[in-house]
Amino acid sequence: MPTTGWRISDAISGTATLSYNGQQPTLIAASSQAVITFVYDEIGADQQITYPISADCHTYTLDPGTRLEEPVRMSTQPDGVGAHLSAGDWTITAVAQFTGGPEAVPTPFELLDLCKSTAHSLRASLTLTVLE
Repeated sequence: MPTTGWRISDAISGTATLSYNGQQPTLIAASSQAVITFVYDEIGADQQITYPISADCHTYTLDPGTRLEEPVRMSTQPDGVGAHLSAGDWTITAVAQFTGGPEAVPTPFELLDLCKSTAHSLRASLTLTVLE
C-alpha cells in the first residue's frame, strides 16, 4: 500500500503478492476467482467485511520467481478493485488459501488429489486510518 492514511472519499489501493521460492515449478489449487482475498476489520468495533469466492478447484502453476498478484478489492468483480471504508482505524488482511505445494504435484489423472491435498492459509495484515 502506498500509505496508511486515507480519506473516506479515497479508493484504497495496493497489491498483495504470493510468490514461490522453490527450485522447480509447483501446482496449487484454489478458487478460480482468486487465490488471494481480503478481510477488513474495523478496530474497536464489530464490523468485518469479507466477500464470497467460489469453492471450485482451479489449478495454478507457481514458477520460482513468478508472483501471483491481487489488487486490494472488496469483491471478485472487475469493478470491485479498490476499497471504500468508513472513517476509523482498520486492519486489512490479505488471505491466500490454497491446497497443494511441492509435495503434491499430480499427474493429469490425479488432479483431484491436488484439490484434496494439504491446505494452506497464509495471512498478512496491516493497519490503516480512514479520516472524514
